[in-house]
Amino acid sequence: MRLRPFISHVLRKCVPFYQAHKTKTLYASHMPVLLGVGGIVAPRRVLELGSGTISTPAFLKPGLFPSIERLDSLEDDPVWGEKVRRHIGTHPKLRLQQVASVPQWAAEADLAAYDLIFIDDSVSAELRARTIGHVLARAAAEAVVVVHDFEMPEYQAAVPAGFERLTISSFRPMTGVVWRSERRTAAFEQLARDIEARKSLSPLRYSTWRRSLTGSAGHPG
Repeated sequence: MRLRPFISHVLRKCVPFYQAHKTKTLYASHMPVLLGVGGIVAPRRVLELGSGTISTPAFLKPGLFPSIERLDSLEDDPVWGEKVRRHIGTHPKLRLQQVASVPQWAAEADLAAYDLIFIDDSVSAELRARTIGHVLARAAAEAVVVVHDFEMPEYQAAVPAGFERLTISSFRPMTGVVWRSERRTAAFEQLARDIEARKSLSPLRYSTWRRSLTGSAGHPG
């Protein structure tokens, strides 16, 4: 995501005693939600719109997301995309793709095969809101969509009628979960409570989150 280097630069200029891991914590605020949703949904095929040095490698770790068979990760910033590529290297489950525009790609793509879609793209709220709208219009009925920075009014407004949604605010930036199937509602609401109850735990402790959420909210053991 192209906003990340800019935010990091501002924090370093404005906070004299800035600590790098605090910024990484901001970037990882979605990870407990992704881990929890992954446990509930057990996705086989994942679409990531906006590659990252946190979420992309995490999706590829079988101890965190054991059900994933394929990860398609798309990025429209070539500089950021190359940084992610160097960070991760190659992986048999990963297709890391550079596109001209993530929102435009989402407007034209066939998304029916994806169980889980994670949206963390673009340099502006307007562009990401477009991505959200296109994804929800084209995703499978059973797909679950997770959106980073969901406190943004534009992102919430991009969710059309007919969808369930939940904003998980235990860590900032907030993370949204959007779905259609009512059978998922109780599990996601329980997940939000479970994350809130454990918010003293750093979002960077992925394995601990995975273990602590297993067995709750309908997660498979």
